[in-house]
Amino acid sequence: MRGKITVGYHSEPCKVRINKEWRQAEFLGIFQDTGTDLFGRPYARPVAVVKINGRLGHTALSEVKFDEEVE
Repeated sequence: MRGKITVGYHSEPCKVRINKEWRQAEFLGIFQDTGTDLFGRPYARPVAVVKINGRLGHTALSEVKFDEEVE
């Protein structure tokens, strides 16, 4: 079976707090960050993935706000 595969994404404008300053960014989604802490215990937490200044980054959900909430 032959077909065409397309890849796309939906982004939404948002603001991200970086060093106590809110900066314009693109919200790409919520993903799960996993790893181990300093004591070797596993953790899993949700993070927001954003595109800012042409680079991907992640931050805590509480550090993101959307245009409807902008002061």
